[in-house]
Amino acid sequence: MNLLKFRIPSASSYGDWLRRYDKTGLNGFNQVIDKINKKALMLDKNTEYTLLVDPTLVEANKRDVL
Repeated sequence: MNLLKFRIPSASSYGDWLRRYDKTGLNGFNQVIDKINKKALMLDKNTEYTLLVDPTLVEANKRDVL
């Protein structure tokens, strides 16, 4: 997210947003994800990627994470 200059909302913020907009908001959410992914891939010089089956975000303030 630093590369893209974006701040990541907390998991509870995402949950609140999804509950507020129910299924009608998912299309907009998917469009946002698609735009972020497109921008990230355009900025990245890598040509090979690993697909994670369980891309769970784990927030931690550990040095190893950095």
